[in-house]
Amino acid sequence: MLYDNPRQRTDMMRSAGASDSDVWEVRNREVRFKSKSGKVIHVILTLSTMVNEEGRIIGTVGVGKDISEQKMLQFKLAQSEKLAGIGTLATGIAHEINNPLAGILGMAEAIRDEDDMGLIKSYTDDIIQYSENARKIVRELSNYSRSAHNVGEAKVDLADVIDNSLKMARHSAVFNDIQLVSDLERGLVISANPVEAQQVFVNLIVNAVHAMGERGTLTLRCWSEDGFVKAMVRDTGSGIPEKNLNQIFDPFFTTKPVGMGTGLGLYVVYKIITKYGGNIEVESLVGQGTAFLLRFPPAEDEVY
Repeated sequence: MLYDNPRQRTDMMRSAGASDSDVWEVRNREVRFKSKSGKVIHVILTLSTMVNEEGRIIGTVGVGKDISEQKMLQFKLAQSEKLAGIGTLATGIAHEINNPLAGILGMAEAIRDEDDMGLIKSYTDDIIQYSENARKIVRELSNYSRSAHNVGEAKVDLADVIDNSLKMARHSAVFNDIQLVSDLERGLVISANPVEAQQVFVNLIVNAVHAMGERGTLTLRCWSEDGFVKAMVRDTGSGIPEKNLNQIFDPFFTTKPVGMGTGLGLYVVYKIITKYGGNIEVESLVGQGTAFLLRFPPAEDEVY
């Protein structure tokens, strides 16, 4: 009854126990509890093993700490990082919207001086198509910029998330001479907030494009393996120096020039992925490129 998600209790019971080899190890587990009023409370449980006089394990004892305020601050940090990126998106989107607007203006001027009903209908069809294109771009930006608080956790197809993320990334990064290799297996479902899941891949794709500069190969993959849903974002860019690899997920760490990065992108990526029970690994060689490997548990009732 305490758990917001019943599956989380099952996962807790499976992972909270200690084996004979790590009796004295202290484990930390983050869970979401429900108060009597239905309010969700984020709690960090610090668990240790209870043993009897003979040294046999007889149970687990834990202390819970309310970290709801900390989680709210993390959410606001993630949202502020996204809004900082939207400033870059706005420039690209303004250019893309200007194209259909110019077309609409041209067709409208042509209609004003045209008497042939066939041509007028053709121009009108063009205006409708240009308007749909502009509306689609605005809708994509609106969906991405809205707060994740307004969207609940749901079952999402990871391939669809990556596709939508690529569309948004194209608005803020130059793909002119970058070759895209896409290998996305459809029907791989995870449980996540779709807005947050998209933010993960937008950040990774934009970082990959920036690392490659004007040319290179961007590889996007998702597949199922060993009971997990996996995804990969690989670039052939400048790579990450070995001395920086253990810092890239730290808040405010960035190698970009002042004003070009917040240092929060990969930190937010890490927090979102781990929030949904996943993990992220990075492989990188200077001058050869970087690959981020993500692993998620499948959505409840899904088996791969």
